[in-house]
Amino acid sequence: MLKAFEHKINDVVEQRDRVLTTQLQNALEERRLEIAAATEEKKMVEILEMNAFKRRSFLTL
Repeated sequence: MLKAFEHKINDVVEQRDRVLTTQLQNALEERRLEIAAATEEKKMVEILEMNAFKRRSFLTL
């Protein structure tokens, strides 16, 4: 009976660990996507600013 209880506890702990690992992986992936989106947005802003600078420079020639 003790072995069955021990086996059940191990199953519960393993299941909990799998759920926590999955949640952690999902959270990390979400964060990676947020960082990628922010990086892409920053690049776009830099490109737009550079284009605006070039236009202003061209107009002052």
